[in-house]
Amino acid sequence: MSADGVRCPPGKSCPNITGKESLTWGLDSSWTTGVLSTAFSMTSLKDGVLFNNNTSSTINLSDYNASYSRYNSNSINDWNTSGRGINASGNATAAEEDISLSPGAEATFIVLFTLTILFSIVGNILVVIVFTRGRRCRTDIRPFLINLAAADLIKALFCMPFTVIYTMMERWIFSEPMCPLVLFMQHLSVSASVFTNMAIGIDRFLVVTFPLKVRMMSRRIWYIICMIWVCAVGLSSVQLVVGRAITVANVTYCGEFWSSQPSRKTFTIMHTFFIYIIPLVILSVTYTIVSRVLWKRTAPGNAHEGRDLQHLNAKRKKIKMLVLVVIMFGVSWLPLHTFFLVLDFKPELIQQDPHLSKVVYYIACLLAMSNSCANPIIYGFTNDSFRADLAALCTIWFPFRM
Repeated sequence: MSADGVRCPPGKSCPNITGKESLTWGLDSSWTTGVLSTAFSMTSLKDGVLFNNNTSSTINLSDYNASYSRYNSNSINDWNTSGRGINASGNATAAEEDISLSPGAEATFIVLFTLTILFSIVGNILVVIVFTRGRRCRTDIRPFLINLAAADLIKALFCMPFTVIYTMMERWIFSEPMCPLVLFMQHLSVSASVFTNMAIGIDRFLVVTFPLKVRMMSRRIWYIICMIWVCAVGLSSVQLVVGRAITVANVTYCGEFWSSQPSRKTFTIMHTFFIYIIPLVILSVTYTIVSRVLWKRTAPGNAHEGRDLQHLNAKRKKIKMLVLVVIMFGVSWLPLHTFFLVLDFKPELIQQDPHLSKVVYYIACLLAMSNSCANPIIYGFTNDSFRADLAALCTIWFPFRM
């Protein structure tokens, strides 16, 4: 990145852009956050003017800044290309570098992405069906769990497939109006999922500390869910403003256009705080308090060895689940948010080894995607009542046994 704020994909020349805007490359998939903006490096700069190798057009650096979005995950295709550098005299040089992964590695990641998408879709659909039609899963947080599964399902449908398709096709193959809509839906699903997880943590804290008062407030749960989506829409609506698809040299890209780099970086910081840091702190604090209260509780009535042991095992199981929720949320999203912060504020670290950065990005994406697979397992399949309802529904769906 130059002092003028110009950034281009590694190994790729900057395209011609008209209009006084800040270009944000790549498809957003915020699991996303999905989920990548590639590190940008100067391809050619001479006397304050950016040259495009393919045409004679120029961009005056005093008027234009080429930047990129925090959540442009799918511009990973820029790491799969090689380009030409421009020397001081403005002539093309043979500075080409192939940093693409091996076919085996690419195939492995594509298979992992595909399996993650399938597991997320199937798992969250089952959660919605079981919690809406099951007779045993009548927990007081059932509406929250249905809402969480719905948000994760939207994420699996509107985030993950576009990431994989863009990675394979290396271009935006859908219509231009779909670009801001997809960006919006991706941010919306991630925000709703994170906010619902946070609401579940706060609800569990209130149930343990103020059980009688919470029972009186249980009817308000649907109002809380509505507020979750209102907040998610408010946080994600910026994508409808900055999201846009452009075509350069017959290749269409989908990304965000910011008025300035400070605006983009401000959005990066705010998004990290609201979508990761604040929820992680709230989940850690609430579940720590809940775990301590549960551990101190004793079984009601007189002492009985068998009953006390069963009560102890139940407490341990609940505490393990709470700890697992926090760990999964923190671990699955930390690499991706860290990657984005480095990408926005220290891009030179990623430019040092683009090949390694690409591998790190793929792994970070898989971890973020895995959160949509983990939620159905943690909140659903580990629950005895859920499994019993699922088994009962399976006997209805598949009445014939081999």
